[in-house]
Amino acid sequence: MKGTGRKGRILREDVQAYVKEAVKRAESAPAAAAGGGIPGMLPWPKVDFSKFGEVEEVELGRIQKISGANLSRNWVMIPHVTHFDKTDITDLEAFRKQQNAEAEKRKLDVKFTPVVFIMKAVCRCA
Repeated sequence: MKGTGRKGRILREDVQAYVKEAVKRAESAPAAAAGGGIPGMLPWPKVDFSKFGEVEEVELGRIQKISGANLSRNWVMIPHVTHFDKTDITDLEAFRKQQNAEAEKRKLDVKFTPVVFIMKAVCRCA
């Protein structure tokens, strides 16, 4: 997508025009969309499963057909990304345990978990 903004930045109008064009392309290629196929991808290979034993073909229900097509499309189209950052939380864990001990000493019905501190950090980043 090419941006039309200053210094080639992508504007809201650029995104909207791109989406409109993508919708038009999808509507003009109903064969690919109906089969759940993605342009440029190779078709599924034909495998003779009968060589492994008896094969029983069962008709899929309506919901299974709809779900299968959508799940297949999403599996191929959505990027699968996992990102990890390592950090030393030794001091944080000691502080958490200290706070839990203090709460127990005061007979408060409160228990801090690491999630509390993780959420606080996430909120500060946003």
